[in-house]
Order: sequence, then C-alpha cells, then structure tokens
Amino acid sequence: MRFISISVLLFVLTAAALAATGEEIPPPGPGERCSLCGMFVARFPTWVAAIKKEGGEVAYFDGPREMFLLLFALRREGAKAKSFVTDYYSARLVPAENAWYVVGSDQTGPMGRDLVPADSEKAAEGFKRDHGGSAVYPFDKITEKIIETLE
Repeated sequence: MRFISISVLLFVLTAAALAATGEEIPPPGPGERCSLCGMFVARFPTWVAAIKKEGGEVAYFDGPREMFLLLFALRREGAKAKSFVTDYYSARLVPAENAWYVVGSDQTGPMGRDLVPADSEKAAEGFKRDHGGSAVYPFDKITEKIIETLE
C-alpha cells in the first residue's frame, strides 16, 4: 500500500512539473514505455525525460541519455522538437535547453550511467562536487561523443 501511495504521489508531482513548464505534455502513464529501451517510464519519475515533436507526439524516456540519442537523430533529419528533463534536486521537468548536465557522477539512472540534469549551472557544479562528477555541460555542448562515453 505504501508503494502505491508513493507511486501516486510521484505521478502527481510529475504531472505538476509538466504543467509548470507551460507545455501541454501529459505525464507518462503507468503503461508508457521508453521510446528507445522499452522500460516503463513512470516507474522512474526522477529520471523522466521527454521530447515533444512538431506534430504534438510525445516520446518519453527513462533518462536523458536515451532522450539525447533520439534528439540527435531528429536534428539530423532537420526535425524540430522540444525536450524536457527532470531536474535532480526539485524532481520537476524543466526545458532540456535550460538545464546543465553532470557527467561521470556516482548516481546512475535506470539504464546505468547517465547525465544528471540540474536547472542551473550552480546546482550542477554543486552536484558534481558532492557526487564525484567529472564534468558539467550546458545543453548545447552535449554531443554524441559524450553520450557514447556513458554507454
């Protein structure tokens, strides 16, 4: 019963975070799967990432690493999309373009090593210091090569 209560609370918090971004992206439902690996996304609310494509379709991910892989592919195709990641400290979704990302920390996502998003450079630097991260990058400096180091 306690697990169900916690799951419902996290689902509601994720919904509130999505609403706070100003985007109309529904929170991932219990059956929603990561668009790359197939894991159930709602089971990992603190790692949820999403891409809203031009046509309004939303793709969910169980971590920023997977989100970036699809984002790179969309960019190669010339497609436009908005992306969102869950801030580590507040557990709310923020526009991915505004986040800072820590690489090489002691925190792992559902699929292993991942980027840890923070909503400010200061927060990311603090996280890096506290969790042994190796580098902090803004959104526009995340490359396929950085993602490959996490796989």
